[in-house]
Order: sequence, then structure tokens, then C-alpha cells
Amino acid sequence: MRPSYICPRDRVALLMNTTSASCPGCGSSFPIESGIVLLDSVQRPDRLAFDQSASGLDGLSAEQQTEGKRKADALLQHAGIERLRGAAVLDVGCGLGDLSYGLASSHRLEDCDIYAFDHSIQSLRVLLRSITASSRNRVHVSTQDASALCFPDECFDLIAGSAVLHHILDYRAFLRWGFRALKAGGTAVFMEPFLDGYFLPSLFLSIAVDQLGLNDSDLKRPEFGMCRYMIDDTSFRMQHEDDVTALDALTDKHYFRNDRAAELAYSLGFRRISFINYEPPEFYEDFMRHFLWVYGISDQALTETVCRHYDLLRRMTGKMLSGIVAHFKYMVFQK
Repeated sequence: MRPSYICPRDRVALLMNTTSASCPGCGSSFPIESGIVLLDSVQRPDRLAFDQSASGLDGLSAEQQTEGKRKADALLQHAGIERLRGAAVLDVGCGLGDLSYGLASSHRLEDCDIYAFDHSIQSLRVLLRSITASSRNRVHVSTQDASALCFPDECFDLIAGSAVLHHILDYRAFLRWGFRALKAGGTAVFMEPFLDGYFLPSLFLSIAVDQLGLNDSDLKRPEFGMCRYMIDDTSFRMQHEDDVTALDALTDKHYFRNDRAAELAYSLGFRRISFINYEPPEFYEDFMRHFLWVYGISDQALTETVCRHYDLLRRMTGKMLSGIVAHFKYMVFQK
């Protein structure tokens, strides 16, 4: 049976028509605009920025569609899903919806219902414009907040998220909800940033800055890009990883660690947990230069110094390198 949206106030299944969803319990009514059910009871201010960035887009580009298909196939593969038929799937914080598009188009899913939610109604409109009538599966969209979701317990076969969990302030509470929302035997898969892949490059940056005698004025020059930001932001997130008040103002709030993520997942009742590197081992042979490029750091002396430190790490660790500096991983939790 297809999952029903439930009232965020009294958790009763909503009655749906083409223009609104109404609660037979408390009498609340929620608009439906162009197929989007408006259930966001939190209304965080950052949704306006996402609305603005998505406005004017006719749909996902060809490149975004291709990436969405690749992303969905890899996610399903790592989740151990060869085929799903008649299943319910949740895409958490879907944004413009490339993952939802990929799931809807996947040959691994057939006759499935894919539920996608986000803060931004404009982003959801982009997703809906991109879904074709020939899709093998159905897509349902709603505005919701991850801290107040409007789905019943034990309704999803698969919960998926692409670089979203680290944005959720209380991700532990969200995973607790996710465990309840999964059917027995269901799987949750998230692609997320992991600490070591950011800590070690930021540490090497900090050491190099000290060795070269650079000051804050130097680091404001354009060739140093986001050097100071990465050092300070990584340090702040490590020192305040359990302080939700301090992390609330950040866009990127969390780095994950295998040990803590596994401990949390097992405590919630998940029976099997695995972590899989997002990138292949060879990617990390030159990861330091990739890191510098991503954060706009081009100063020659700093680059040479930092890369020399990374080369020492690479030579010391050999084949273990990718396991030590993997910056993005799949987290697979099975109920």
C-alpha cells in the first residue's frame, strides 16, 4: 500500500484531493500547489535562498539527469538492491531532485513510489518538470522539514540521501525517525562527508601556514582561496560536534566518523552497518591537489609545502591511504 502523508499536528492520515490535504482529526488543511503538498511546519529561513537559486530553471540539465542516474545506480548497488518492485522509497532533502530523477528512471526499480521532500518549493518544481510520463516509477513531492516529517511508521523500503544528513542539525533524531519509518528488512543509505578526509588536509594546511610564516593578512589574498576558512571551520566542527547550539548557524554542520556512526546506528536497532568509499582508491593518490583546487587555493609555495606533507602520508600508508583519507562515504544501515 502506498504511504499516506500524515498531519504534522496529530499524526492522523491526511485526506487528499487535487488542491489540498486535510486532517480528519484536527481539521487542519494543507495546500497542494501544482502537485506539491505543502507540509513544512518549520519554515526555516534558508529555504528562501534555495528558492531563489532554483527560480527560472526549466528542469534538470542533461548533465544533471545523467549524474542523477549514475548516483542512483551506485546508491542502489551499494545498498545491495538489484531489483525493487512495488516499493516505497524516500529521498531526503532532495534539492533539485537529481537523485529522485535517477531513482525514477532506474532499471532496478519498477512500479515504485518515490517520495521526495525539501524546504524549497522552487526546487521541487524543477524536479517535477524533469519527470517524464514514461518513467517506470511514480514521484510524489512535498515541502517538509527533516525535524517534523509527515510519514507514518514502517512505510518505506528504502530511505536515501545525497549529501544531506550533515546539514540536519539533530541528525541523530532524524536517524531515530528513519529507523521507525523503515519496514522490517528496509535499508537507509546516505552519501556523506567523513572527518579524516577534511581534517588531514586542513591539518597539513595549518602546518604549512605556520612553516611559511603566513599571517591572516596574507591569507586574505585571492591565491589563498578558502585556506583560513577550511582550517577554522574544520577545527570548529571538531570541537563542537555535540553542541547543536554552536552548529545551528552553519550550513555544513557535521563530519561523520565510522565509529560514532556505527555506535549510533546499532543503538537505534539497525542490524547491519557498512561504510563504502565514494571514490576509488586511485582518486586519493592526488587528493591533496584536488582539495586545494576545490577550495580555490593556488599559491605556489603553499601548494608545494602541503603536497609534500601529503606525499609523506601517501608513502607511509601505501594501499591503506584511501581508508585513511576517504572524504566521502556511503553509510548503509539495514533494519
